[in-house]
Amino acid sequence: MIISISKLKLKSIWKFGAFMKYTAKSVQQLNKSKCVDFKANIALAEHYTYSLWENQQDLHAFSTWGEHRKAVKNARRFTKEIKTYTYEGDSFPGWKEAKSLVNSKGKAIKYG
Repeated sequence: MIISISKLKLKSIWKFGAFMKYTAKSVQQLNKSKCVDFKANIALAEHYTYSLWENQQDLHAFSTWGEHRKAVKNARRFTKEIKTYTYEGDSFPGWKEAKSLVNSKGKAIKYG
C-alpha cells in the first residue's frame, strides 16, 4: 500500500475561500477514485491530507488528472508552500506522526 501525506500553507487566511473551492472539487474526484482511505486536517493557515492507495499507479492517476490537476496548477495563487511525502505503509499513522513525517521528509514546492 502507498501512503501520501501533504501539507499546504496558504499565503494568507484571505486565500482560504479559493483553497476550499479547489479542495471541494478535488475531494469529489477523490471519492470517485481508487483511494482506499482519506483524511484531512484543515485549519485556516496550514492544511494536511492523508491518503492510502493500493499502488503508485492509482495515486498517480488521481494526482495528474481532473480537478486535482487543476488545483495543483493553480496552487501558486493561494499557497506559499506545498510539501508531500509518499511511502509504503498499511494504515494511517495518526496526525502527530503524519505531520512530523511530511515536515521532516517531505518534498517542498515553494511559491513567491
